[in-house]
Amino acid sequence: MPYCPKCGKEVLDTDQFCLNCGQNLERLHGQAESVPSSLVPPVPATNTSNLYLIGEQGLLKVGTWLPMVALTIALGTFLGLTLAIITGLNGIALSVVFSLIIAPIIGEVRARRLAGLVRLSYEELASKAGVQAIPWSSIELMRVGGRKLVFKTGSGWVSSTIETSDAERLGNRAPSILGERFAKTPEQPSHFSPLTKFLLLTAIILAVSELTLAAASLSPFFAGEQGHYTTIYNSTEASLGSTFYQQWWSVFQNNIQVALYGFVPGLGSFFLAFASYNTGRIIQVIGVLNHVSPSDILFVLYVLPHTWVEELSYPLAAALGYYSFTWRHQSYAEFSNWKTRASTKVTLGFAIVALILAIAATLEVSEPSLGLGALLLWVPVLMGAIYAFMKLRSRIAAALS
Repeated sequence: MPYCPKCGKEVLDTDQFCLNCGQNLERLHGQAESVPSSLVPPVPATNTSNLYLIGEQGLLKVGTWLPMVALTIALGTFLGLTLAIITGLNGIALSVVFSLIIAPIIGEVRARRLAGLVRLSYEELASKAGVQAIPWSSIELMRVGGRKLVFKTGSGWVSSTIETSDAERLGNRAPSILGERFAKTPEQPSHFSPLTKFLLLTAIILAVSELTLAAASLSPFFAGEQGHYTTIYNSTEASLGSTFYQQWWSVFQNNIQVALYGFVPGLGSFFLAFASYNTGRIIQVIGVLNHVSPSDILFVLYVLPHTWVEELSYPLAAALGYYSFTWRHQSYAEFSNWKTRASTKVTLGFAIVALILAIAATLEVSEPSLGLGALLLWVPVLMGAIYAFMKLRSRIAAALS
């Protein structure tokens, strides 16, 4: 059965005009074979806060409960600060840890709630509290380009993501409903793949961090800095412990805190720069106490493998933090699967960073006892890095896309 090209209502083959809106239907006669695709079942479109179900009768706006980011941060901060008061550990780092743990749980709760709602009929769902019906007549403009769907209502523009197959179905049906208010635009090609963008962002953060570290190592102390950083160095040395495990745990605990700080989007980058500055000043203190040039210490550090493994982990954590706020462009199908859900990707991604930092701490504690033999550690480090990249490259690219 054909539909009215203006209002989308079903009409008879013999109708000359739409009984609902009065649209002239003469051009529809004889075109039964070119009837646009149906919007049954409705096309799901998602963004950060809402799910939109686009059907023959219009759109249904389903709020996705509480914004995951706000709820995750609130619960993570509460639990982190509470545990910090009890244990004396770092409250900010613990807050980030709890947020990373809670995020996938909240994501699963939201996904199950939405799965229950989308099974309902249009009428049942429209009657639910918090669900808003948006008739086709209130859509001022609608654009589909690739998986991106944007539309404008009286309250402003809405940007969302749909599946490629749904984009084709919507593109075939919506013109007969919206007429000139609908347009199918070509998908904007990207010059860089998501993996390339991620690696480029990591490289930029790494370059800034290392330049800051080198500058802090080689530039003169400001007034009062030498005594301050000497105290920090002596305190750190005293807390290392005597056994291999004690030293490893002290190094790993410090490094994971830096990574957790760096993970916070925006502020984390400033903290990483500050941490690099502090490290540079500590290097200069070591040079003063041991009558060695800071440039010689830098040379030795950059020759050893633990430096690069550790220093690379911080930019990876920071880049992952930025991506945690840009992984909003997920379709409903991707959000419904825990493996492709953004919150799961972020938590698993940081778990990998933590594993790399654990390896860096092992290398750092082992190197002094090996002497020049520590250079041989480059062999397993490089082999492991190449193997991991080649083995996981496709998975990482899929996770970032």
